Amino acid sequence: MTQRSRVAEVETCAGRVGPAPASLESFLYALHTSESIAAVQSVFIGFAGRLLKASAYGIYHFSPGTLEPSDVRTRGVSDEYLDRYESAGRACDPLLERVVEHRRAFSSDLDLSATGWRGSPLYEVNRFGGIARAVQAPVVASGELVGTLNVARSDGEPAFAGRDVELVELLSRHISAAVARILRTSKLGDYCAVLECALDILITPLVVGSLDGTLLFAASPGSRLIGGRGPGANTLN
Repeated sequence: MTQRSRVAEVETCAGRVGPAPASLESFLYALHTSESIAAVQSVFIGFAGRLLKASAYGIYHFSPGTLEPSDVRTRGVSDEYLDRYESAGRACDPLLERVVEHRRAFSSDLDLSATGWRGSPLYEVNRFGGIARAVQAPVVASGELVGTLNVARSDGEPAFAGRDVELVELLSRHISAAVARILRTSKLGDYCAVLECALDILITPLVVGSLDGTLLFAASPGSRLIGGRGPGANTLN
């Protein structure tokens, strides 16, 4: 998907939920040019308040194969609340349970009964953090749940409407795409490093060049054969 089509997609959604944020294009550009999970998280936290009004925002990245957070960025909640959520809230979070099962955004206002939300043990944890209502959405890469987006409002703020959940869902899809790209790039770098190490121990010299003679890669025996010159040198003519 091109940058322009990404902008058009979110502008279409924003047109349904209210005025398009002036910073929308900047958000998408920053998101889809991020080169690390930490950068993606910083972009979301930096722009979230301009995209959707709420009192608190969070973005979680999980350790592989678990629901245990390895990287967390938040705004609007205390460290004490985050510690309490991890120790007493995550295991009984009804929104997270639905996100894990269905891989879409869920809202306490629209998807849970008053009893289901206020009767949950999580509700007391959230009250400690000043949270009265919340939306959670999945971050998915290569079919795996690798994190969540969390948006919350206090008692003094309006309930989340369907248009709010739709926007959070759309943001989660773009963040998922950015995270998937970063994870693929990281894996590719790991594969390349392993391959280079394997080629370095070969006895047979291996030299790879472009059609114009520019050196692209030389394993250790091949590098010695051409005098130790590195990639980019015109050594193959």
